[in-house]
Amino acid sequence: MDAPVQKIKERNYGIDFLRIVSMMLIPVLHILGQGGVIDNTPYGSAGYWLEWIMETAAYCSVNCYALISGYVGYGSKHRYSSLLNITLQAIFYLLGVTTLFAVFKPGSVGIKDFIKACIPFGFDAYWYYSAYFCMFFFIPYLNIIIEKTGEKQAKRLVILITVLFSLMPTVFCRDLFGTNEGYCVLWLMLLYLIGAYMKKYDICEKYHGFKCLLGYFICVFFAWGFKFVMHDKSFNLMFISYTSPAILASAVFLFLFFAGLKVKGFWVKFTGFFAPASFGVYLLHVEPLVWNNILYGRFARIGEFSPALTVAAVAGAALGIWLVGSLVDRLRIGIFKLIRIKKLGDRLDGWVDRRFN
Repeated sequence: MDAPVQKIKERNYGIDFLRIVSMMLIPVLHILGQGGVIDNTPYGSAGYWLEWIMETAAYCSVNCYALISGYVGYGSKHRYSSLLNITLQAIFYLLGVTTLFAVFKPGSVGIKDFIKACIPFGFDAYWYYSAYFCMFFFIPYLNIIIEKTGEKQAKRLVILITVLFSLMPTVFCRDLFGTNEGYCVLWLMLLYLIGAYMKKYDICEKYHGFKCLLGYFICVFFAWGFKFVMHDKSFNLMFISYTSPAILASAVFLFLFFAGLKVKGFWVKFTGFFAPASFGVYLLHVEPLVWNNILYGRFARIGEFSPALTVAAVAGAALGIWLVGSLVDRLRIGIFKLIRIKKLGDRLDGWVDRRFN
């Protein structure tokens, strides 16, 4: 069952621009963390704390992506072609990289790797994709929840989500209700509801501008400041996780800022070119073989640089990952057009509509 389609609005390029910015921030997280930068920086040094500011500032990026799903998905036709497209994207990268390793690094992969590459949701190659794959089938019902609740009830629902799944687990430093610090389908579904709520009640039109950007920075420095003050305590990272109220709020503030951003001129073309390729950046650089053999621990030396050079190096590396990933995915988009994946998706939507009305 599909949610009622609301009035058609002009495309919000600010939301598309946020896709790009979020996908620039995600490599920052990976370079600093799994890339080895923070672990190779002297504990408590100026560089260490500067790196943690960058880490904290980038932490909301995944939440932003989930909020966008709710904002865009609410009031839109639920198309199975979108799930087909994202699944074929994942297979494209998994199968493509596996093939390259088989050719240029014989013996590094086997038949099982090729089988896993063809069934991405069955082997959890990408946690976000797997969580989204599961959430996709519940999206019509999540839309109904927002559609059938009044504004006061919806606001209470958002508050309830925040208190039960963000505030309480943070305060008690325990995963009270199975959100796994945000690495799960439940957290994506909750963020979807918040994004859908903001869409239905035009929250982005009520709250926007640089006040929202200021709110984002306040949340970031609060989470970072807590770690700074409690740096020798076991709970110093309690406000730096996907489910932390500070990180959740920073994602909402950043979302509101970009949703109200007026994108014009050159930036419309820039956004139109790079936004559709954003998810490909994630799929390419965290592809298991790329991640384990090329990227994991490869940025550790940056931790030995001066603080200013560290910022420049991390930003440059993240920008490089984003640019390479975007250009590769633009190539993938061209290939999909050539083999008419969209036509295959349209046929799937038609079959679903006829079969399930």
